[in-house]
Amino acid sequence: MVLITSFFRYASIMIVLIIFSPMFAQKTVVLEMFTSQGCSSCPPADKVIEEVEEKYPELNIIPISYHVDYWNRLGWKDPFSQAKFSTYQRQYASQWRERSVYTPQLVLNGEKHIVGSNTDALSSYLHLSETEVAQDIQLKAQAVPGKINVDYTFEGQGENITLVVIAKEKTTEILRGENRGRKLNNSHIAAVKQTFTQKTQTVTLYLPEWVESDDTLEIVAYTQDEDLKILSAVRQGI
Repeated sequence: MVLITSFFRYASIMIVLIIFSPMFAQKTVVLEMFTSQGCSSCPPADKVIEEVEEKYPELNIIPISYHVDYWNRLGWKDPFSQAKFSTYQRQYASQWRERSVYTPQLVLNGEKHIVGSNTDALSSYLHLSETEVAQDIQLKAQAVPGKINVDYTFEGQGENITLVVIAKEKTTEILRGENRGRKLNNSHIAAVKQTFTQKTQTVTLYLPEWVESDDTLEIVAYTQDEDLKILSAVRQGI
């Protein structure tokens, strides 16, 4: 009888340990791809971003594609490009003392970068990195025609918070430039990016004209330290 009681007590302890074991918590990774429809090297990297969540289901991966505008002068104006995305990429370059920017560039949790199509380097980072990204942001978003109303609160580290509205997937026929004649599929496309300093606030984010009523949208919120390393991040469907 004593042996049976001891067995059940031991089994109960094991169950509690299994339930609360950290090995079952998904590691959060924010992947920021700087890309352009005018860049012939970018479609393979865009494919990486499209498939990364399916390839690594054990991780909480938050992918974002920022379409830069400096390729636009070479024959094709990327409809998803924004000057502020190019500026953001240059902020990373300045932080890392890089003399120039490039596409496709994949930034990993704001702490390092690789060529966007380098799947071996990405896999190594995802499996070996010990970077901890918290999920201590509370987020509530509601879509209305042409805009997104957002309530957010963050209590952790970081002096500001960035909100990004993402269009899940769009297909474009490219008429000019390096990808002329191709039909490109882009995913996790940044439509809006705004940064705020208040810890809690209600804000309105206005959508660009290319966002259509039947597009699947998400909102991502993340905080960064002074070196642009990502400290916390969450994502929510809209």
